[in-house]
Amino acid sequence: MQIFGLDPIIAAIIIAIIGVAYSIGLGYATSAGSFNGKKLITSILISIPSSLILVATGIKSADFTDDLTTLVLIIGWIMSISGTDFTVKAIAKLRKN
Repeated sequence: MQIFGLDPIIAAIIIAIIGVAYSIGLGYATSAGSFNGKKLITSILISIPSSLILVATGIKSADFTDDLTTLVLIIGWIMSISGTDFTVKAIAKLRKN
């Protein structure tokens, strides 16, 4: 199965990176503190593998969908990645306090 002409592995990597970047942007926009490089690197190292698992599993399950359904799935995966990352960080912050 190709996703908009891309190999599924390349598409999964691109979707995961977009989801992580979206999550980081959301975190940066809602952050009250200053920029923390260590936190950024930790976030990337944790979220990329988990995002790849989420997206690759979804791609494998969506073998026989049309382009519009694929687009909806891609947007859903990106939102899932950012929502999960944002939620986990919020829980960790609450627990810390």
